[in-house]
Amino acid sequence: MKKDYLIFDFDGTVADTFEAILKVVKSISKDYGMEKITDEDIKKFKEKGMRQLIKDLKISLVKMATINRRIKAIINKDIASLKSFPGLKEAFLELKKRGYSIGILTSNSKGNVEKFLKSNDLGFFEFIYSDSSLFGKDKVLKKLLREHNIKSNRVVYFGDEIRDIQAALKLNIKIVAVSWGFNSKKALEKYKPTYLLEKPSEILTLFS
Repeated sequence: MKKDYLIFDFDGTVADTFEAILKVVKSISKDYGMEKITDEDIKKFKEKGMRQLIKDLKISLVKMATINRRIKAIINKDIASLKSFPGLKEAFLELKKRGYSIGILTSNSKGNVEKFLKSNDLGFFEFIYSDSSLFGKDKVLKKLLREHNIKSNRVVYFGDEIRDIQAALKLNIKIVAVSWGFNSKKALEKYKPTYLLEKPSEILTLFS
């Protein structure tokens, strides 16, 4: 399989942010009337998409947007100290050697992503597309393709969440779901991604 553009979701796919985000959520949960999050809750969250998670926590979309902004503000203070996943750097380097164009789609700011990439020596990306929309990821992905003049049959999207799969399939884009991020392998499988990977080293098996 050969595609010209490989686009990667940032949080949970390139940046290992799950534990950091979870720590912040636990620390601010009382401020928003949320019940204490247990280890059992975390296991359940891994099996659910974002909308279902918000519904289970009984959080309004307005409140969720506020919480999301606060989480990002706290995480971004130390974004340069966060790490990528083992094996990704080597995979990106080889993909560039093989002639692929690599980009990032993120709800974070371009500046914060650049800080992370620099601290992790990941200078392989040709573009960083930033859009802060909480939902409607298919719309954001569609805007990215339009603005970068990329045809849907020339791109493969990588993501770690159920909503990544849904967005890509809605646009008839091939989707590589990765189980090292937010949602579990079991949860991702249910939504029938084009490919499902368990570790970064498997990326190179898809692209010759």
